Amino acid sequence: MILYSTSTESSSPPPDLKRYVGWSILALTGILALVIMGREGITLFMNIGEFDAEFTKPLFYSAVSAVILAAIALVRVNIAGRSSIFWYFVATAITFANRGPTREPAASSITRYKDYKIGPTRFVIWQITKVLLFGVFFTNILFGFAAMDVLGGNTLGAENLPLLFTLPFVTPPTDPSYAGETVIPMVPALLILIPPILAAIGLRLTLYVGIHSIISVITSYIQDASEKKSRCSAKDGKCIPKRIR
Repeated sequence: MILYSTSTESSSPPPDLKRYVGWSILALTGILALVIMGREGITLFMNIGEFDAEFTKPLFYSAVSAVILAAIALVRVNIAGRSSIFWYFVATAITFANRGPTREPAASSITRYKDYKIGPTRFVIWQITKVLLFGVFFTNILFGFAAMDVLGGNTLGAENLPLLFTLPFVTPPTDPSYAGETVIPMVPALLILIPPILAAIGLRLTLYVGIHSIISVITSYIQDASEKKSRCSAKDGKCIPKRIR
């Protein structure tokens, strides 16, 4: 007769749900995107048939600005790191859900954020998904128009931007032609191109430097505290856990 103890039953590893939940979220996001695009596609088709270029041009410039600015703010190129705040919280939530009846301390279920990576395929798909999902928040018709103009060969005075950093160190002449030759040509770039790009870069720094660093520090502190509490001292050849006061 084989006897089974509760410790034997509880030691069986929980099912690996991370991969299934991850791909389920991606599939649900894709289905949701298709539903939204299908509904909006009908409206788009009707508006194109009714207004033609008057409707498609603003829509095109909005799409260009959304892709460029969302890519600057959200897309990560560090494929070696492959970290993601969203997927880290999803994996942590699944880990908590998979905790067995032994009820180990919750802190021990939290891994260090700097040690967490997602697969290369999921990483690439997630970067594209972020642009598709959040690009609508970055639409700027004027920026899209200016970006297409720059791609067409018109620099909008961007080549004069380095002169802007020299103005505090020189004494401008009183001749009005100096402003006409130095400052005025860069006004279109300063008003249309630079502010949206700086805003996207600022958001990127907030997400991938500020918030990532905060989460990394917090999770490292929790993990170090958990390891310190579980550390035991050797006594009579046995390892006895220290009491937690």
